[in-house]
Amino acid sequence: MQLLSTQQEGVAGAMELAIASLDSKEDREVAYITAVCVVAVDGEVPSNEEEYLNDLQKALKISDERASEIIDELFAEEEYEEEEE
Repeated sequence: MQLLSTQQEGVAGAMELAIASLDSKEDREVAYITAVCVVAVDGEVPSNEEEYLNDLQKALKISDERASEIIDELFAEEEYEEEEE
């Protein structure tokens, strides 16, 4: 059990360092977009992954409004591509 806790702390620490290295708003948004794309690769976002994205959004200091815009833009492109087929 201690090993798992240590691993989780290591991952959390690495995430904090990675986030701290993102200096610009654009870099933080690209990180968020990448995470959303990875999580939603199969077209769905499981509830536990939704929680992860919410936590990441807050850590990246992306507003709820901007996060919604990003998600809408990502999935609007997907819907547009499906309509073309």
